[in-house]
Amino acid sequence: MSAVEIIDSSLATYSYTICNVAIAAGATDVWQLGGVAGQTKLRWIEVDGNAANERYQPVGLIRRSAVNTGGTSATIVPARASILDPQSGNVLTIWSANPTVLGVQVDAVVDQDTVLMGPQAFPAQAVPGAQDRVLFDYTSESMKSVSLDGSGDFMSINFQVGATAVNTLVTDRFDFAIWWTER
Repeated sequence: MSAVEIIDSSLATYSYTICNVAIAAGATDVWQLGGVAGQTKLRWIEVDGNAANERYQPVGLIRRSAVNTGGTSATIVPARASILDPQSGNVLTIWSANPTVLGVQVDAVVDQDTVLMGPQAFPAQAVPGAQDRVLFDYTSESMKSVSLDGSGDFMSINFQVGATAVNTLVTDRFDFAIWWTER
């Protein structure tokens, strides 16, 4: 097997975007992807939002070895990048009320802070130069993407990460976007 593979753009590619969604106060995992028997490569995940008052909000990717259960959730059918791509083998779940049982955490892959903008934050931000979205970008050819390997490998977006967890509020609204490939 060669060290260089054909560009992943030939792989089946899927996406999902939702805007202005309310999540639980004190949210833990807000969505989870996984369950396909093959390999899933995360390519692009973006999270942003707004709040009544501007604040930092930690957001993290957490790898779990089991699916989350309970809470109020919906299973999402992602868009295919091409009509020739088969339906995704992964299950994408989004929670509006926290899962009752979180799958076993294997890794905290990465976490970042974003600033939730208050209604008066634009055009002058209260925190100059602050990042107004979290972007997990694995589209570069020189960067290895985060991969899910097998049916027992799940990735969750979680809001209880970082040195000091910050609880989400019932009035917060979030936008989520994700792109991934499967083989």
